[in-house]
Amino acid sequence: MRLGRRVGGLVSYGLYCGCAPLGNDSHLTPTDRRVSRQIPEIPCADLQLQASNCEIKYHTFFFSQSLTETAVKNALHYDKGEDAQFVSWAIEDFLGQGDNYASTVTSVRVKYTQNGEDKEVSYIVKLKKKREGGSSSYFDDMTFEKEGRFFIELCPLLNAELLEVGLTPLKVPRCCHSTWSENQDFLFLVDLRPKGFKRYDRKKVLDDSHANLVLQELARLHAASFLLRKKMKDDLVSSSSTLAFLMGYGTGSEWFKDATSRGCEIFEEQLRRGSFDVIGHGDCCTNNMLVRYNAKENPVEVLFLDFQLCRQASLAVDLNYFFFSNFDRKDRKEKMGQYLSLYHSSFAKVLASASLTMPYTVEEITKEFKRKNTYGIICGSILIPLLVSETQEVIDFDSASGGCAKGYVEELRQNAVRMLANNPLLKPRMTDSFEDLKESHGL
Repeated sequence: MRLGRRVGGLVSYGLYCGCAPLGNDSHLTPTDRRVSRQIPEIPCADLQLQASNCEIKYHTFFFSQSLTETAVKNALHYDKGEDAQFVSWAIEDFLGQGDNYASTVTSVRVKYTQNGEDKEVSYIVKLKKKREGGSSSYFDDMTFEKEGRFFIELCPLLNAELLEVGLTPLKVPRCCHSTWSENQDFLFLVDLRPKGFKRYDRKKVLDDSHANLVLQELARLHAASFLLRKKMKDDLVSSSSTLAFLMGYGTGSEWFKDATSRGCEIFEEQLRRGSFDVIGHGDCCTNNMLVRYNAKENPVEVLFLDFQLCRQASLAVDLNYFFFSNFDRKDRKEKMGQYLSLYHSSFAKVLASASLTMPYTVEEITKEFKRKNTYGIICGSILIPLLVSETQEVIDFDSASGGCAKGYVEELRQNAVRMLANNPLLKPRMTDSFEDLKESHGL
């Protein structure tokens, strides 16, 4: 099947088109059932806080019923060694609504003894979402397996390529599993918060200091996959249409309406394999990174999170997704040259360490980037309302299950219209996207 089926006249999971497991271009329709729990709209701030607290309690209860002590012990022994003597564990929720969509995330604090000393360690735990009746959807199975296999099977191969040429491994959390099974429901990762890493404020656009770190690391990921490949070889857009119309971008609104009916075709063309292919992150936005700062609060290191949408595609796919969801238009236009030059030099540095010549010039990468602008504009227009949303504005992604995708899209559209009136961050960001659309497509 080609990049998802249309559900009720809209592109199913528009943003997530093209998310089959690595090496497989098959795309199946999710057949899960809609979860019964809904997060209600609460106008009162106090009640919103209560709803948030109830959500945290629900997650804690859900994890306590699902996460097993055996799973925690296995992670501990993989991380600290078999001589680590497990004592106890406790769940500690830390994320808010809107901080994660494709899976449920919490942390566990584990007490243990080793060499006669009492110790503690914490892990980030991702849980595959379960639907009504306890089953998971194809989409949940697919994205969860993609991330598990990335950390356990693919990431070690990419790191081996970097280490072989004297470079440091990819900046990602360390996984606490030795193998990955098809029916695995948990993913344990080392908690990097004790080392000073923080989540970036998803509502903010990126400045130069943060952007440079991300582009350098993204280039290292892409370049490592280039080395590995060489060795081995030797309808969510309808919400954007409504916002465009309400904001006075009539031609943009018509373009998005047309894109809704041609969603699969557009994504298929933009994600088509070619000479610029690398293994990409797939979801490179501020919500999926951790940042470490020095004593002066300057960013010094960035780590990538959430590889649930990783895939083989043009390097320009990741670049477009990144630039159109995390920057304002002024910086995109004025600094794109310096940003792509930095990306190019970081990519070339990795290849030079392996005595290889950079296969692309800055000009060629720039042209490829422009060819994929449609992908970036669509994804950015979908992501921006999610990134700038307040807690009470977040729509539960669980309601997008199976045949309810059309209702979820309508819910997103209505929510975006409310946000346009009430959230001051949305209008300027969407204005930038629609101005990019006008320029890119001559509207």
